[in-house]
Amino acid sequence: QLVQTSLSSKMPPSPPANLATLCSYETMEMAKLAGTISGCSPMCEPGICCLENNCFEGIDVEINQQTMWTLEQRCAMFEPCKNLIQLPLPPANISDTCDGSNSESNECSNICSSISCCF
Repeated sequence: QLVQTSLSSKMPPSPPANLATLCSYETMEMAKLAGTISGCSPMCEPGICCLENNCFEGIDVEINQQTMWTLEQRCAMFEPCKNLIQLPLPPANISDTCDGSNSESNECSNICSSISCCF
């Protein structure tokens, strides 16, 4: 029973139903332009372990399949929070590196893979 209590305390709570709206790029940009703080960040804070993939870190027990499934389902609800992650700026030489003439180089693929979620 103590182990289950410990696991439960590590489980993020369900996020609010409007999390996708709060964390949309549009809503966050409107808040930024208005000089206000977006509601996304505080609503995502309880699920930060989902983004960092460490909800059960430090737990020394074997986690059963049902608990893992519950965690996966709960963390999927925090998916809109990924919009808070800042993407890296492309390097200054991206035009030269990815102009299509250098097909032997993996450098362009490496640059673009970090922002592939945007396409």
